[in-house]
Order: sequence, then structure tokens, then C-alpha cells
Amino acid sequence: MAKIKLYNLTGNTTGEMDLNDSVFAIEPNQPVVQETVLAYLANQRQGTASTKRRDEVRGGGKKPWKQKGTGNARSGSSRSPVWVGGGSVFGPKPRKYTQNLTKKKKDLAMRSILSYRLANEGLVVFEDFNATEPKTKPVMNLMDKLQIMDTVLVVMSEMNENFMKSARNIPFVKLVTLNNINAYDVLRFGKVMFDKAAISQLQDKLAE
Repeated sequence: MAKIKLYNLTGNTTGEMDLNDSVFAIEPNQPVVQETVLAYLANQRQGTASTKRRDEVRGGGKKPWKQKGTGNARSGSSRSPVWVGGGSVFGPKPRKYTQNLTKKKKDLAMRSILSYRLANEGLVVFEDFNATEPKTKPVMNLMDKLQIMDTVLVVMSEMNENFMKSARNIPFVKLVTLNNINAYDVLRFGKVMFDKAAISQLQDKLAE
């Protein structure tokens, strides 16, 4: 069974925690991870981009000049796509980019990412995030003590107001609750910090 150290908010080790091998010690499935990340990014797209086509551009009802005799190329409308101010030919129209994945694939992707993170020392687990006062300096000192020099995703079982106020103005830190966690964020941040309750709940949810 995999193990991970537990820390308090002063950066001192308080013990160890057992982790389920079916969640934190599997062989990462890269194709499923890639599919999950691409689906997540696609689902963030609004799909509201829109251009006007020839029949939607205002004006252009009158023929610019007669068909023959002017020396100009024949033209039926000033709203033709070849004219400045004309309509678009293959411009974007509102559409849905939504991609659906099965729960089984989402869970496998998350287990793969967590296993990769644990194997590469990308996970840090704390007893809790119950800060006694909203001050940024203790959080920065904590990062320094644990030698965390990368972007950080903080996952809490429930939001602690003091810790949130302490860390929210640090540009390389993102705070989320366990309900809002996603595979993309867990993969893209340099370090992922959990409190003990959050990682226990996630482990129970993903365990086979």
C-alpha cells in the first residue's frame, strides 16, 4: 500500500497516511488522460463566435453597375464576399463543442493522473487547512519550507475562509473545493495540495 507524509501548516511532518493502490499506484493510461483533458477544454468553449454571411449583411440590394460596357468585372451586389464589407463565406457560426465522457473514463483518467503525481512527488497532503488568521506571509513561508517553487493547486474538503484569504492573492496558487476538482487542473499545476479529509473522500470515490 502506498504511503504519503502528512504535514501541518507550519511545514512539519505529523505522520503518514496510507493510500489505496487502485487509485494512487496504477499504470497511467495516457490515451484516456489525453481524451479527458481535450474533452474538458472543449467543454469550456462557449461556441458563440458568429459572422454574417452574404444574405445577412445589410445593403447590397442594388446592382453596383450595369452588366456590360463599363470595363469592370460584372458584379451583382456590393455585399459579395470578394468586396470589402461583404459577407463571410465560411466564417464561424454558433455551435456546441460539448464532448461527453463516461464516468468510467473520467475516473480512470483521475486515477492515472494521481498515480503519476504521487510517483513524481507532485502531491502534498496536510492534516487540514484551518488557518487561525488571514495572513499571506505564513503561506509563503510554508511554500519556502517545503521548497515548492512551482504553481500550486490547493484542494480542500471545505473552504476555510482564513486560508482562502491568505492564499488567494498569491498569483501561482489556485484554491478549489473537492467538488470542483477536475483532471485538467490536477495535471497542469506543478504541485497539488490536499487536506487529509479531501484526499480520503476522493480516494473513496475513485476506489475500485
